[in-house]
Amino acid sequence: MTGLSQAPTTLVVNEHVVRVRVDLSGAPRSMIVNVEVDYERSWVFEEPGWQEIAFGVAEGRVYWWSARRLVLVPWNEDGEPATVSTDEDIRLAFAVPLGWILVCETSVRLMVGSQEVSRVELSDVLLAARWEESQLVVRAENGSDLRVVISNGRLAT
Repeated sequence: MTGLSQAPTTLVVNEHVVRVRVDLSGAPRSMIVNVEVDYERSWVFEEPGWQEIAFGVAEGRVYWWSARRLVLVPWNEDGEPATVSTDEDIRLAFAVPLGWILVCETSVRLMVGSQEVSRVELSDVLLAARWEESQLVVRAENGSDLRVVISNGRLAT
C-alpha cells in the first residue's frame, strides 16, 4: 500500500463525533492513527501498517483495532483510551459482558481488561466470524466453522 494519508473517516455515535485520520506513509511497517473526539480531544497512535484499521460500536461506545491493538475511545473529557494489545493479528473484535472476544489470525481470545483469561487455538487461519444467538461462529480458511461460547468465564468449543 503506498500513499501518504487516507481520507479521514467520520463516525457519529449518539451525540459524539469521532474523526479518524490514518497516515500510511510508513506502511507496511507502521502507520499513524490520529483519533479526535468532538473536535476537542485527540490522541495519536503508532500501529503496524500491514492491516487497515477497523471499527466497532458497542453500547454507544466506539472502538477500533489495528493488527495488534484494540482501542476503546473515551467520551468523558478527562478520559484516556483503554487499550488491549496482542501478539497475533486481530481479525475482529467483539464487546461481550466480561470484556472482549478477539478473533485473531489463529486463535480466539477472551480478554478482561487488558488481560487474556482464556484462549482457543486453531490449526488453521481464521477468516471471519459472526454471532448466532450466544455462540460465536468462526470460519477457518479451510471452510470449516467452529462454534465458541463463554462458559464459566472461559471460552469453550
